[in-house]
Amino acid sequence: MGCTRETVHGGVKPMKNALRFLVVALLLSSHFAYAQSTLALQEKCAEQAQKVFSDDGYAKNPTAAYSSHYNPDLDKCFMEVFNSMEVMNADAKSSPGTFWTFYSVFDAFEGKVYGACAWHTVKDKKYWEVSPVQCDVTLPSGEKRVCRSQDEFEKLIEVYMGGAQRQQRPK
Repeated sequence: MGCTRETVHGGVKPMKNALRFLVVALLLSSHFAYAQSTLALQEKCAEQAQKVFSDDGYAKNPTAAYSSHYNPDLDKCFMEVFNSMEVMNADAKSSPGTFWTFYSVFDAFEGKVYGACAWHTVKDKKYWEVSPVQCDVTLPSGEKRVCRSQDEFEKLIEVYMGGAQRQQRPK
């Protein structure tokens, strides 16, 4: 009986198993650390979005709403603001005028706007019959896309807002 690698070093299989265990342990610990840091960044993002919403005066409007989303792929904190208002037109006196609806997506820390959509009512037309006055989104590539509906706007901003729970708002 000669001396083999298995008898001298305790075997190759136990060493392979120990190495696999070490790799799995490192992956799990790095995943846990990543999840913890992402959670902290999400919390920081939510706090900043709340501050911007309040500081920029949106909180004073009862129809305004916002949502925030830390996007780890882009390493940025985005917020979407919804705001609407009724504009009383001079010749209507106390009659209801035009309702305006605004959506915007921007970086909550830098203030850079990535998307905006503005729409208003038109007398004797349904909302789906009226195109937005403004609707555009700048993609991460820098390309600016013009949208022709709120639904198209929603699809384009997904790259920023991802799976964020968005505020329910009228269409």
